[in-house]
Amino acid sequence: MPDKIKMETTPELLLALHQGKITNATTLERIATSDPSEYLRSVAVGHLTDQAVLERIATSDASPDVRMAAIWHLTNQMVLERIATSDVSKYVRKNSVDRLTDHAVLERIAQADRELIVRRAAELRCKEIRTLN
Repeated sequence: MPDKIKMETTPELLLALHQGKITNATTLERIATSDPSEYLRSVAVGHLTDQAVLERIATSDASPDVRMAAIWHLTNQMVLERIATSDVSKYVRKNSVDRLTDHAVLERIAQADRELIVRRAAELRCKEIRTLN
């Protein structure tokens, strides 16, 4: 019944997402990958669990905000590394760095990234990992 909500307007859809009334994975994926609203896509991403779908969104959505939302739910370190070293947005790369756990990868990013914000994030993450170990 919850996924049968009549969603004719963006506010209704947004409310349903925030209230957790949309639980069907296919419906969530459709919203996360094709809704014209970047905000709705970002909110829907927060409810996804399928790592393949999250990876596709994190690497290909037109919106940096949506890509960042997907990054926070990714677990594949190789994908996070690829994003951290190749995304066009320094903010997306920085958010991916914040999820990395490989010290060597972080050190390489801290030395090589073209943007100070990403290099500093990698340095801080390295220190954080050293402290945890």
